[in-house]
Amino acid sequence: MRTLTSLLKEQEAVWIYCESEDLQKKFLQKAEEEGFLARNGSKPTELSLQKFYGINSGMTMGYISNLIWFMSFQCGVKSHPKIDYGKFLSGEEDYLCHIKT
Repeated sequence: MRTLTSLLKEQEAVWIYCESEDLQKKFLQKAEEEGFLARNGSKPTELSLQKFYGINSGMTMGYISNLIWFMSFQCGVKSHPKIDYGKFLSGEEDYLCHIKT
């Protein structure tokens, strides 16, 4: 089974896209199970549901704004890998977001 922490083996930070409320809840639950905390110290499951999150190797996480998410595709800068959490969970080999939402 894939883990969120496995995404951070070669990256300092990864951005996560969760299309539906169900995926958002699953992501937050998994993040909590793996020991992530929000930047303010809250448990992930205490956060409100959003489509875009960031996790980092310091085991903290937070929201990525819609503007930053979309602009990261527009500017052509290769920032953090962007993971489609639905594809990641389903075991698809290519789970990266290429341009999404």
